[in-house]
Amino acid sequence: MTNAMAQVEATGMAVLLAMSLVNYGLRVVRWQMYLGALGHRVPWLTNGRIYPAGFALTTTPGKAGEAIRNIFLERWGVR
Repeated sequence: MTNAMAQVEATGMAVLLAMSLVNYGLRVVRWQMYLGALGHRVPWLTNGRIYPAGFALTTTPGKAGEAIRNIFLERWGVR
């Protein structure tokens, strides 16, 4: 793996990082639109912090990260 990483220049790594950040940004936008369609008004900045917090426990059994996200969103009436 280190050999493959050594072949990718800094510009390539920056492009990969940017693409990854855009991916997560689009996920936050989609989640915000989904909440809005359900009638929940969660501030963008707050949602931008809550949504990625759910990824912290993605690999746990039962996807506990989804439960954590729901706990954070209860304040805005999201169940």
